[in-house]
Amino acid sequence: MDNCLILTGTLSRAPRYRTSPGGIDHCQFWLAHRSAQVEAGLNRVAQCFIAVVASGGQFKKELLPLKMGCTVRVNGFLQTQRARNGESKLVLHAQHIELLS
Repeated sequence: MDNCLILTGTLSRAPRYRTSPGGIDHCQFWLAHRSAQVEAGLNRVAQCFIAVVASGGQFKKELLPLKMGCTVRVNGFLQTQRARNGESKLVLHAQHIELLS
């Protein structure tokens, strides 16, 4: 089954870098997207905020210098993540991040 998303946006929060107990590097940030789209022949503004998780050595702070306000294109897949309070949210798990600005 297909589960693929490409989204361009701006980091709306500073990224958090951490290493899991298993030694895997993780980077988490929120991506703000806004674009003009055509739906049913009408123009509309599409906007969303989505959490992004990037895991693995290629997303280390030294290798991918992300900061709040920079623009990126993220390729990845969607996964539901459940918080400790039981609330769930949709998260974009990055497989490739391209720094645009």
